[in-house]
Amino acid sequence: MVGASDEPAPGVTARNVPYYQGLDLERLPTVDLVVPNHLHAAYAQASLEAECHVLLEQSMATSVNDAARLLRAWQESGRIMRCAFPRCGVRFVT
Repeated sequence: MVGASDEPAPGVTARNVPYYQGLDLERLPTVDLVVPNHLHAAYAQASLEAECHVLLEQSMATSVNDAARLLRAWQESGRIMRCAFPRCGVRFVT
């Protein structure tokens, strides 16, 4: 898991999930899921550019401009990107 915090959340630590801090995806091993806290758009775009598939929790971005940039990056990437909305059950939006 990749996150913005210096330390992972207690639930991540309790499950012995590997945790990496920062956007330097080139140095990381294969990442199955990127969960960037409040930096969804930046992390998702970096992941797409690193040829990763992306699953985002809501919200995908904090501004319309960030969302538009992320959608363009996704369309250009040829990768899979989905947004999960857990409060409404899990819905995947393409």
